[in-house]
Amino acid sequence: LQRISLINSVVRKQPILLLDEPFSALDKEMIEQASDLLVKNSQVNDVITFIISHQPAHEFIKPDKVINLTK
Repeated sequence: LQRISLINSVVRKQPILLLDEPFSALDKEMIEQASDLLVKNSQVNDVITFIISHQPAHEFIKPDKVINLTK
């Protein structure tokens, strides 16, 4: 179900995409694939993507910019 929700959010052509804990139920391999898809979608479709996560670091997510709001 979470994979379908991620795909659905990428398919919609919205200028801003807000994802709250999108990788919480995924394994590491699926997180890598999903994060690559999100980054490519952001670049190709000029989408601003915000990912909310409680994980201190997702080393496999390669965004253009990271903003740490915990400080």
